[in-house]
Amino acid sequence: MTKARNFKRLDQATSTDLRLIVRETDRCPPDPATQVLYLFQKLEHSPARGHPVNSFQHALQSATLAMEAGEDEEMIAVALLHDIGDEIAPNNHGQFAAQLLGPYISEANRWLLEHHAPFQGYYFWHVFGEDRHARNQYLDCKHAEHTQHFVEQYDMPAFDAEFATPNFTTFIPIVKALFSRSPKRRDLVVS
Repeated sequence: MTKARNFKRLDQATSTDLRLIVRETDRCPPDPATQVLYLFQKLEHSPARGHPVNSFQHALQSATLAMEAGEDEEMIAVALLHDIGDEIAPNNHGQFAAQLLGPYISEANRWLLEHHAPFQGYYFWHVFGEDRHARNQYLDCKHAEHTQHFVEQYDMPAFDAEFATPNFTTFIPIVKALFSRSPKRRDLVVS
């Protein structure tokens, strides 16, 4: 067991302290798959808030649609977890999911997570006086078509109260496989 460092503020940490922290983090990393699956399972008891299904059922339907369409496991996991932030960060749930999954997924799928809300909003934001054309600012982006496909094929049709999905446990190996990848560290570079 490594002795805890003695600084009280991060800006007081020495380079030796910081290298030790990185080494220990790399040696005993948290298990992100277990943490994400725990967070996801909490959605099972989320309220439907007027929808025909709650966020958990919506996610299972999205993932099932992606699976039935023959998508790869990354897309199935993205479909399952795209709204994982609904209960924690409802106004920026896509960005929440992108941050959570980002180190483990492609640039296209990260962009999809960050931007799927305005692409879906095209179909209903005008009802609330919001700009349904908000997605138009992104239409020239290289991942816009990918995001539109996701919304139309896996997100929009996944609100069917009669849609039969496999048990949640079907998706556990897919989520574990995703998080078993070496993460791309975007926030910390220590040589």
